[in-house]
This record gives sequence, C-alpha cells and structure tokens, in this order.
Amino acid sequence: MFRSWLFIRHYAAVAAIILVISVLLFIFTVPLIKSTTYEIERTAGNNLLNVVYDLTNKIYLNIESQRALILESRKRELRNVISLVRTFVYSVEEEFNQGRVTREEAYRRIYTGIKKFRYGNNDYIWASDYDGRLVSHPDPSMQDADMSGNPDIMEIVALAHQYGDGFHSYRWRRLDSGKEEREKISYFLDFPGWGFIVGTGVYLDDVDTDLHHYHQVAIGELRKALQNTRVGKTGYIFIFDANLNMLMHPNPNIDKTNFDQLLNPTTDHSIGRDLIAIADSGRELNYLWDSPQDPGNYTYEKIAWVRHFKGFDWYIASSVYVDELKENADVLGNRIILVAFTMLAIAILISYWFIQHLTVPIKRMVETALKVEAGDLSAATGIRKNDEIGILARAFDAMINRLRENIDTLDARILKRTRELEAANEKERQTQSRLAKVQKMQAVGQLSGGLAHDFNNLLTVSIGNLVSAREHFAGNTELDEYLAPALRASRRGAEITNRLLAFSRRQPLAPSPVAINELVTETIVLLRRSLPGHILIKQEIQCNNCISDIDPGQLENALVNLAFNARDSMPQGGRLTFVVSPLSHIIDEDFDETPPPGDYIRIDILDTGSGFSSKALNSGFEPFFTTKGGQAGSGLGLSMVYGFVKQSGGYIRLSNRDPVGACVSILLPQTEVSDLPEVPAEPDEAQTLPDITGKLVLLVEDDNDVRTVLRRDLVSFGLAVLEAVSADEAKPLLENIEELFLLISDIITPGKLSGTDLAKLAVEQKPTISVLLISGFTEESIADNFDGRVGFLRKPFDKEQLKNSICALVTNNGTARCEDPDHAQ
Repeated sequence: MFRSWLFIRHYAAVAAIILVISVLLFIFTVPLIKSTTYEIERTAGNNLLNVVYDLTNKIYLNIESQRALILESRKRELRNVISLVRTFVYSVEEEFNQGRVTREEAYRRIYTGIKKFRYGNNDYIWASDYDGRLVSHPDPSMQDADMSGNPDIMEIVALAHQYGDGFHSYRWRRLDSGKEEREKISYFLDFPGWGFIVGTGVYLDDVDTDLHHYHQVAIGELRKALQNTRVGKTGYIFIFDANLNMLMHPNPNIDKTNFDQLLNPTTDHSIGRDLIAIADSGRELNYLWDSPQDPGNYTYEKIAWVRHFKGFDWYIASSVYVDELKENADVLGNRIILVAFTMLAIAILISYWFIQHLTVPIKRMVETALKVEAGDLSAATGIRKNDEIGILARAFDAMINRLRENIDTLDARILKRTRELEAANEKERQTQSRLAKVQKMQAVGQLSGGLAHDFNNLLTVSIGNLVSAREHFAGNTELDEYLAPALRASRRGAEITNRLLAFSRRQPLAPSPVAINELVTETIVLLRRSLPGHILIKQEIQCNNCISDIDPGQLENALVNLAFNARDSMPQGGRLTFVVSPLSHIIDEDFDETPPPGDYIRIDILDTGSGFSSKALNSGFEPFFTTKGGQAGSGLGLSMVYGFVKQSGGYIRLSNRDPVGACVSILLPQTEVSDLPEVPAEPDEAQTLPDITGKLVLLVEDDNDVRTVLRRDLVSFGLAVLEAVSADEAKPLLENIEELFLLISDIITPGKLSGTDLAKLAVEQKPTISVLLISGFTEESIADNFDGRVGFLRKPFDKEQLKNSICALVTNNGTARCEDPDHAQ
C-alpha cells in the first residue's frame, strides 16, 4: 500500500497541513485569546456598570415624569375648583342683577360661601380685594388681614389685573399646622365686576407625598436587581452617595453604613474618596483587598469603575478581582493548547487510516467512470461495502443503470416536471397576488375610515356653523344665496364620508334575517321602472327560501349600484340578469379572499356590456377609482358594495364573461331562520324640546371647533354648558357636580378614559342623568350596553338632529317629555 503514489502524496499533504495549522493556531491564537478574553471580562464589568447607570437614569426620569404629571393634575384640579367658585359667584351675581339681593348681601353670601368651601388635604379658597385685604379666609386670624405688605399677595393682585388668571408659587403656612411656611402653588382668578380676586392652591409637599410611593418602589426594584448581579464570579455593583453613605451593597456589614473611615490599603486614603476621585474620568481604581476565601488578608488586586449620577447625587461603582478576570483567559488558553495537541495526534492517525481506506475503492470507481465516458454503459464497480464508499459505489452503479434505462424517456419526463412546476408557481403567484390585494384593500380601508372620521369632525363644524348662520340671518335672501350652496356642498361631503365609511367597513348596519330571493325580486321591480326600456332584465331564482342575516337596505343599494354600472356599460341596450343560488361546496374561484367551508347564498349580476378592463379588475374596489370621464361618477360605487359585503361577512369577485359582458359575484353567509321579523315603524323626525332651561350639561369634545358649535347649539336650547376636552378631565366634574342633567361626549377622546368609559361611570353614579355619545364611526351596540339610557349621534349632524336626539333621549329616560311640533306651546 505504501508503494501507491496516491496514498503517499495525500497522506504527506494532510499530515503537513495538520501540523502547520496546529503550530499557527498555538502561535497566533492562544496569546491573543488570553488577552482578548481578559479585555472582554474588563469591558463586561464596565458595561454592566453602564447598564446599572442607565437603569438608574431611567428610574430618575420616570420619577421626574411622574412628578410633572402629578403637578399638572393638581393644577387642573385647582382650575376646576375655581371654576366651581366662578359658577357660584355668577349665580349670586344673577340674583343681584335681578334685584333679589342687595350688593352688600351679595358680597356677604359670596365671602361666606368661599370661606366654607373645603376639598383635598384640608385645602381651602381665599379671596382678596385689590388693596391686599383678605376679605374671605377660613383662618380667623387671617380674615380681613391687611396683606398689602406681603409681596406675594400683591404680586398675585398685579398678575390678576394684567392677565385675569394664572398660577403663582410662594411660601405659606398650612391651615391649622403652626407657623411653618411651605412651598405652595396657587391658581387665582380676577372678578373685576366685584373688585376681588379668588385663589386656591396646593402645597408641593403633598405632591412629594404622592410621589414617595413611586420612589420607594423604584429603589426597591433597583436593590433587588443588584443583589443578583455579579461581575465575574464574586464581583458586584454597589451604590453610595456623596457623604459616603452606602445605599446598596451585597455585603450586609457594609450596606446602609457610612464607610468614610474605611481605608484603601494601597494609599491609606479613604477608599470612598478614592472612588469619588475617578468617577466619570475614564480611569479605573486599582487597589488591594481581602478575598471572601481569605478574609483580613488585603493582598488581592481588585479593579473598580465609578460613575456619578447627578440626578440623585449617587456614585455607582462596580468592583471585581483581577485574578477572576484572568482566570477565564488562562483556562481557555490551556484548554485550547490541550485540544490542539490532542487533535493533532488524532488527525494524523485518522488521516492515515482514511486515505488508506479510500485509495483502492476510489481507484476502482475511477476506472469504471473512464469506461462509462468511453460509452460502455454496462460497466460496474463491483464494490460491496457497508460504509460510505460502498454506498457511493452502489449509487454510482445504480446511476449508470438508470441512465441506461431512462435515456430514451428523459426528455418527456423533464418536460412533464417542468409543466408541473410552472403550474405550481403560477398558483403560488396567484395566491400571493390575492393576498397582497386583500392587504392593500385593508390598508386603504383603514386610511379611508380614518380620513372619514377626521372629515366628519370638519363637516360637523361646517354644517353647524352654516345652519346657525342661516337661522341668524333668516331674512337675508342675498346672503342665503351663498349659504345654501355651501350647506348643500357640506351635506354632499357628508355623503362621501359615509361612502368611505362603508368601504372601510365602519358604516352603521341594521342586520336582520332577510329572504334574498324576495329582496332581489323586489329590487328588479324597482329597476324595471328606472332603467331604459332597451335593457332587458331577467332573474333566475334557484332557491325558494335563501335567508341571510344582513342589512336589507344596504343590500338593495348595492344591487341598484351594480345595476346602474351595468346600464352605463350598455349604452346601446342589452340584457341584465340576476341569478340567486345556494352554494355549499366552493370550488377554487377568484374571490377577493378564499371563503371557508360553509353554506352560502350566491348572487350573480351579469350583463352583456363592454366588460371590465384589466385595470378595473385589479383596482375596481379602490375608492375614487372610475372609468367614467368628467363628472359622471365619484368612483365610490363599487367601494361601497365591497365595504358592505365585507362588513356583512361575505366575499365578492369581478370577472368578464365570454364572449362579452361582465359578472359581479357576491357570496353571503346563509342563515337558518323560520320566521322573519316585522320591519319596525320609522320614528317621527321633528320633535320639540321640553322646557329644560337652565339645566346643566357636561360637554366633552377634544376638537375646539366642534365643541364651539355644540356649545352654541346647546345654549340656544336654553341649557347651561360646562366644557371638558377629554374624559379624564371630565371625570372629576362628573363626580363632584350633582346638578348634571345631561352628558354629551365624543367616543374617542385623548387620555386613558374614552367617552364610553365616561358614559358607564355616569350611568353607575347618577341614576337621573342622560348620556349622548357622538362619533364619526358606527354605534357599536350602545343601546344594548346601557338599556336605553345612552343615545348615539353620528357625525356630521346639524342642530335639528342634535335637538331630536336630546329630545328622544330625555323622554326615554323619564326626565322630561317631548311634544309633537304641531301641538307644542
């Protein structure tokens, strides 16, 4: 075997390569790995320090953010309290203006009422005239006190004169708590008609008390995290302050102690002062310390890194033994050397056996391959071994046999496989295309729904102001010529947003069990009166009682829309056919999505017109897509049909017929219902509001313009209005004001609470209150959730619709009675 040049060349080459690689691995890798591992360990200790520093900074920012939120919440509370005082003063002023009380009696009632007002942590309201005299104060020692010499009171007077209201920070003693003055922030409001200023405030230590819990929780979480954090094997993270008080340390003997007297054995200085000296300097502190395994023997080298966190005035430090950093590097280097030498010996032995084992079979296979190359397809290796060489030889022989047997049919088989692969690829492309189209329609639907919601707010403002302008200038016919077209355009815009809501599947539906065959028949009767006589309408009803739980009006609108599209594609006349059939087994058809197995009702609308273009087949359901020129169409007809079908749980498809014409196919879920419910009677539209003059309404709307329009309409009904921009802001008003008659709120408001959450609180806390929710989206089953106590009004709406909704709501709630407009007094 050693006489084989194949064996000698390969074995010598493999042995030389293994030897060279082993030597190079030792020379270039082992020292580098040791130094790199040591640096990695050092960097890891420093990085761990940075992580703890970032965690501390995050805790600090969270606490400061929470403090700002608490202070802002207290400021809103102060405004609300002063707002209540303003309402009280205005009510006394109303009595004075009506002559029911004298001015002196009015002053007395105002000052007495302010003095008795309490809230919060024994907080109160005070009043001062413009000369600095406290005309109302709950502290008898401060009542009628002359504070003209107090710069803070006089500054508040000056600010009130200049701005009317605002905030001011100063120090003041707490009521019934001695003479100690504490930092306080007050909100003040000027009453120029009465010649005094009203104010109330909150002490900042109350804010700090609210914040203390968050601070303790955060510090506890940080302490818990540091207890389980180690640098290397026994290294650790510890935190101390500028006074060298140990705040967090894994050693209970040092934790929560002052270690100013603990010395650095290397410098004989305070170890704490040495740590402070290197903080954030990029340097590290090298010093000697004892080991947990050898306490009291300060001969073990340690490294420490320190960072100063200015927010808490903390010093965060990490410390680790140098031997622990080097230990991993030494262990890894020694193991690499051992493995390298072991692998060298094993590799040389294995290579000898392996090359010897390969030589003879490979030579025989080479000889067989040369015969096959020469055209002898009957050649075989004859090798019968159970290892990989034997498997390779048998596979080689089998390959030669298959090549000999299949050489004549190879082209046909390749062609068949190619066609199968092309068919599979085409099916996958169609599936991917359908999925992309569905995702595109969902994205466009979400965008359209959001735009419709925003435009509904704008249209509510536009329609409300136009209607108010027409009412205010009812006799000005010249102005009405400008207002009427603007109002019609706004209502047209509202129709377009409703169509967009239909496409985005957010239109309000009234589903009920509907006999599809009967509805299609009734629709065809309507179409025969509307379509030109040269269009022949036919129907093919293949089921007698096909029932689906849908909105019948929206389905009729969809069928009429599709019929009018078919009419436009047949200007010279043609045939329009409606086919209704049950469907249980769905063959793979090109619907917008793949319908799951189940029972369906299929409605096909077929015409003999020009059919759909390729662009229309791909984009026909997209909003504002139209093939009609000029002003002939809005491009929302098919979008509305698509949105209704998808919102009803159905599927839809556009296709062309052979040889001419188009087909729109709709799949609706079939419902088993024996008796169809009767259609409820339509309610009267015009109603007259009862006498609700002076009733208090809480209006919650984040859009300033919409809120202005609503406030004006409500005031015109005789109602008193209290405003809030969010449900969070309205919640304390709802809880503290007992006289609320009506709550009107947008469903979507900024903050944690929504309009629906606020409505639930109102219904639970106030048994006589009525609630009206408004939104640009659908009703979302409000009546089912609140047993008729909460109404819904969809944007955009005008003053008359608002009045009818309030009238119906307060009538159902039993708080008032609405009259018929023909009999209203």
